[in-house]
Amino acid sequence: MNSGYCKKKPPLLGLRFWQGTGLITILAIAALYLIFLPHTVQTGDTGELVANAYLLQVAHPPGYPLWLWIQHLATHLIPVGTVFWRASLLNAMFSVAVLSILFSLLRKRPFVAMTFTVTLGLSRTYWLYSELPDVFMLNNLLVTLLLFNYFKGGPNYRTPLILAIFALALTNHHTAIFLLPVVIETIISEKNLRKSIFSICLAFSLFCAAYLSIFLMDTEGLNSWGNINTPGKLLRHMLRMDYGTFKLTATPTAGSFALSLRFLGADLFKDGWPVLLLMLIGIFKRSYALVINRRQLALLSSLLLLILVFFWLANLQPEGFRGDVLERFFILPTVMLTFFLAINISKASIHFENKSFLVRLAIVLLIAGSFTQKLASYHKSHDFSKNTVIEDYAINQLRMIPKNKQAILFDGTDTGYYSMRYAQLILQGKNLTIVTTPGLIFGPWYLEKIKKFYPDFTEPNQELLKNRPPDISTDLIMPNLKNFSIHFTKGFNDSKNFHITYLALGRRITKGKGVSFEPDSFKLLSFRSQPSFSDYSLRYEAIKEVYSEYAYYHLAQGMDNYRNDRLVAAKLSFLDALKIVPYCTPAVENLCSFHSKFDRERKNCLDHLEQLMLWQYQYF
Repeated sequence: MNSGYCKKKPPLLGLRFWQGTGLITILAIAALYLIFLPHTVQTGDTGELVANAYLLQVAHPPGYPLWLWIQHLATHLIPVGTVFWRASLLNAMFSVAVLSILFSLLRKRPFVAMTFTVTLGLSRTYWLYSELPDVFMLNNLLVTLLLFNYFKGGPNYRTPLILAIFALALTNHHTAIFLLPVVIETIISEKNLRKSIFSICLAFSLFCAAYLSIFLMDTEGLNSWGNINTPGKLLRHMLRMDYGTFKLTATPTAGSFALSLRFLGADLFKDGWPVLLLMLIGIFKRSYALVINRRQLALLSSLLLLILVFFWLANLQPEGFRGDVLERFFILPTVMLTFFLAINISKASIHFENKSFLVRLAIVLLIAGSFTQKLASYHKSHDFSKNTVIEDYAINQLRMIPKNKQAILFDGTDTGYYSMRYAQLILQGKNLTIVTTPGLIFGPWYLEKIKKFYPDFTEPNQELLKNRPPDISTDLIMPNLKNFSIHFTKGFNDSKNFHITYLALGRRITKGKGVSFEPDSFKLLSFRSQPSFSDYSLRYEAIKEVYSEYAYYHLAQGMDNYRNDRLVAAKLSFLDALKIVPYCTPAVENLCSFHSKFDRERKNCLDHLEQLMLWQYQYF
């Protein structure tokens, strides 16, 4: 036995002082979250989830009933702030609770605890989804609560509590299924058979009750997913059969297991270096050794199952907007790995509080350096307090549609589609516009709902669709041009069979041929903020993709002028596109073509284009 650890030196400032410092660190992280919380709708699924929670409507598969009910209460009971801010506040509280549990696990080693909480709490993806109200932080909290009770819970209530939390976690997010090794080990270790049976029955009852509560929601609203009025339809929704039970998305794309693991590893290493450094110090000092008992093995098995099985089945490449979707699933393995390392290090003989002043100073500097580095790296991208880009976009798109007329507005991105739905339901109330996507509108349940709310809508001929794939032009646009104003945010360019009127944002489709432009539509635009254009970034940003759509009017007008030999007007249009969207590469490319081959300005223009292509993600 090492006598150096038998008789410890009393810490100069005391254990409670450093524990208090650790709690202040958590409060500082919580304050950061609070200061940067969004007040308006943001990217991804957040628009749908918050709107559906507020109105108690069914979200996309698998439904997330627990999250919807909790956020429904929060958005109605919190007396201050916008609906979106209230949902974000509760989400941040989930995140801080995870950090508090982690700190509690390591409270006897506050230096280590502070390192772990700062490393996790300010890591890029964890911090991002601590502010954006999505299902992931509640998932992390439930998993962390389960694991805390698994390792530290009392014997009397341990088994029923673990199984109850497991059941509730499954009603929030299905990735909790990968905790099965932990749950099975809990049941096997329980010596009281009656308690095991009771715990299983309790878990099953909670799971069923949560999902059956979907029948209490507004299942018939147009923006409520599916038409869930029978147990069979509820089961189908729960199993994600609209997407594919064992697929991450409904897209036919294939993922890359190796690339996903590479990105996960890079993410862990980039933000997790303080914890790795601390553990290396422990190993070097021979005060830490990885010793795995049965419970730790169960947790490690769950972690490996999550990483290997989930990312094997995930049908998304970790690049571009698909990478943006996939990276949010990096948070759970990060939390589980952090918990696993915390459990191991809590049993080690690392007591930095009893070391010399210089050692303690070095650890304090490590923690402060980590805090400062992460704050400097991410505070701009994670500050949503005044970010209104997505909400401005949604409101501006809806303003392009004629008032008092039925309309169909097609959008192809989650951010655009869900933000416009949020603007419709929460900010503007009911209106006559059907906001949808080209893929969703051909769903049988969705067509049924549209016909119910909009009797003038002409459905596609289902008999014809049995023999061929659906075509949006012939099956939806042509039959509905008479009774609806048809709009696309982008992507529809068939000017040979339809007349396309380019608006300040989006385009209107009418009968005829060719293109025209409506400059008066710019009077309807309003901006409260814009993305940061100061830095190039190869990382996809949904905000920049949405904002890029403000350039399409000028790009289309520039190309139309160029084709009709109005070269001066064409050049001015491309310059207008760049004034609004500085990363608009098609505008730069077209401007370069106006210079002669050996012109110095042409070389400068091409150099700028090359720089944009190399250092900026391409949104066009």
